[in-house]
Amino acid sequence: MIERYRKERLKEVAKATVNRERTCLSTMFTMAKKWGFAKVNPVDEVKKHKEELKDVEPLTREKEWELLERLKNNPRSWHVWAIVLVALYTGMRKGEVLTLRKEHVNFQKRLIHVTHTKNGEVRDIPLIAMLTMVLKEAIARSRADSPYVFANPKTGRPYRDVKTSFTRAVKEIGLQGFTFHMLRHSFCSRMCELGVAETAIMKAGGWKTRSMLSRYSHPSMDYIRGALEKLNEVPLILPSGTEKHHPSNLTTHRSV
Repeated sequence: MIERYRKERLKEVAKATVNRERTCLSTMFTMAKKWGFAKVNPVDEVKKHKEELKDVEPLTREKEWELLERLKNNPRSWHVWAIVLVALYTGMRKGEVLTLRKEHVNFQKRLIHVTHTKNGEVRDIPLIAMLTMVLKEAIARSRADSPYVFANPKTGRPYRDVKTSFTRAVKEIGLQGFTFHMLRHSFCSRMCELGVAETAIMKAGGWKTRSMLSRYSHPSMDYIRGALEKLNEVPLILPSGTEKHHPSNLTTHRSV
């Protein structure tokens, strides 16, 4: 029955979605066994689909500027600008930003206390000066009777989503297929390029394993090119009988 369900679902959704549903069902049976309502977990016999990793292109500095300018200059999307900025410079997930409470922004200690996390584990993220200014303004703009940093002025509740404004801005600056979640990829990639220790990146972003971190890190071609250019500084050792030459002078010597 589970196999038939998976085959039918694949006609409508991606493999990743089917895998998440399989995991949910497996968890239900695990709890059923724990509570004495089932003797086995039949989902254990059903393998997960092999998911294809998407080719994610991190946000460049130029496109970041265009995106933020586009959002900030639109009076109706100031909150989206602020939400994107927080996501890009903290690595927080969209849900974590949207449900961020005022009480969890500690300006005195310069920390964001993230509680609404995907894995249920809280974490603290240091506040840099630029984000401090943005969050102070966001709180000032938020309804006084709302506990949320980014609150809908009509309801006082968190914004349910920013997809419409974000997607429109992304299309206007020529970014194809760039989603909000890719801001998290951009954060991770930049931290890696800056040489930040993996443990620090994992702690800030809430990644549990290095394998997960590697899925979010996508060094830019300019960064890779710059790294390879450093090979020019390494002397080239030619076969015996020849002298040691620097790669930059190779064109002046005959090939061996």
